[in-house]
Amino acid sequence: MKIKLFTLLALFLTGTFAEAKPRLLHSETPVVRNAVQYRKISEHFFFNQSEMTYNYLLDPANKPVKQKWGDFELGLRHGRIQNGSWCMWNFFSCIMPDKSSLTELSPAEKVCLMSTKNGVHAEIIWQGLTLKLIQLNNAKEWIFMEVTVKSTPATLRLRAWPGGAKWKAAGGGERRLMTRGIDKKIPEKKMEYSTDAGALALYNRNYSERNGNFLVFEPEKYKKITASANNMVMLDFIPEEGEKVFHFALGYFLNEDPQESCRRFLNERQPNITEMLKRVQWIPEADFSGFRSNVLVIEKIIAAGTLTEKEKSSFLAEVAKCKERFRKAEEKRDIPAAYHEVEVSGDIRSRIGQAALRTFR
Repeated sequence: MKIKLFTLLALFLTGTFAEAKPRLLHSETPVVRNAVQYRKISEHFFFNQSEMTYNYLLDPANKPVKQKWGDFELGLRHGRIQNGSWCMWNFFSCIMPDKSSLTELSPAEKVCLMSTKNGVHAEIIWQGLTLKLIQLNNAKEWIFMEVTVKSTPATLRLRAWPGGAKWKAAGGGERRLMTRGIDKKIPEKKMEYSTDAGALALYNRNYSERNGNFLVFEPEKYKKITASANNMVMLDFIPEEGEKVFHFALGYFLNEDPQESCRRFLNERQPNITEMLKRVQWIPEADFSGFRSNVLVIEKIIAAGTLTEKEKSSFLAEVAKCKERFRKAEEKRDIPAAYHEVEVSGDIRSRIGQAALRTFR
């Protein structure tokens, strides 16, 4: 019995039962308002060192509604400081000519997050819009983003709070935008600037000066770009007619001299990031090693003989179904479905480990 306990503890201490990043956490919560039953859906994406949240509220007809703050969120926690950096509440909108926002118009048809051989790949598919975010293992300070729209949008909008969620009362701070050619305070009214550079930096004066954001984009795809700031910085990209696929690289700097950091990025680092953005593999080559590792550990725990017969039967049935779904997904080359089974196997692994350890208490 001591040997079995030692084996289980060894597996536990090596992180076998721990939830590993990356992962996607899904939850549904009932919400009652004025005797009406709603559902709050939450999708929480964990990258290697960043997070994305996608939350929305559905009415009884399964239509999204926005009644209160927080009923809709599409937030990115990337370089987060003082609730700032890229907007952790709504960092991106795809606005169509009829002024509808495709991220808010309907619930997502599919969400997934998976490990790949080079990093972490997240994907959200709405009606008419696909959003992909990739964080590479060798460039974790950057999120590479692809936006695919069925028809040309009126505006792609990015939101940021460089250095933190500053209020006007906080020392007269300024939000500023720098490119290779300009360094200006961002006004409350929209300011248009040249699209030629393909990169910009956001920073502050008189507030959280040593923290800010970087952005790389494809200037040839836009006829106009504007920036405005009323505490939050809003960047609007107006596409050329016919453009439907867009790429961005979202970065940041923390605790660095803003002038030196921004100029070094714009003059030295940007060409490398631009080249990386061009080479990103947007069709993922998933890493399923975690599935096989999970199944191996599950089978070892079952073989150790520490479970009750009822628990053993239940877990054997669960893992058999999981393996069969994974096999079919692999045959169909359905990567999101196969990776979902990686997550399912991880959940089984965690629960069976906890059940096995309970027998020693």
